[in-house]
Amino acid sequence: MSATILSDLYDFFNRHDNNSIEFWECPSHLKWRLHDKVDKETKAFNLTTLFPYKNSWDFSKKNKSDDIIKAWKMMFQASDLKGNHFLDLLDVDNKIIEPTYAKGGS
Repeated sequence: MSATILSDLYDFFNRHDNNSIEFWECPSHLKWRLHDKVDKETKAFNLTTLFPYKNSWDFSKKNKSDDIIKAWKMMFQASDLKGNHFLDLLDVDNKIIEPTYAKGGS
């Protein structure tokens, strides 16, 4: 999504030399007459993504983390050291605890 916005901004600024964007600070406690309208419109705005979900940052992070865990498991299983210096950790249901990156990891 940010790539699309940046592309539009690039086109906007290159269209005319006088094109600019001005930012105003308008704290809500000043009761600016348009503040309520802007606030309501931004909260009601429903963003529709232009790109498939698989291009999102979160998906890319999860996908990369899953790839790292898979590679670690393959290297560990192929190692001659398994069983000599490592223990399989079990959870309360006697299942082997799998490495994970989510919520602090295991």
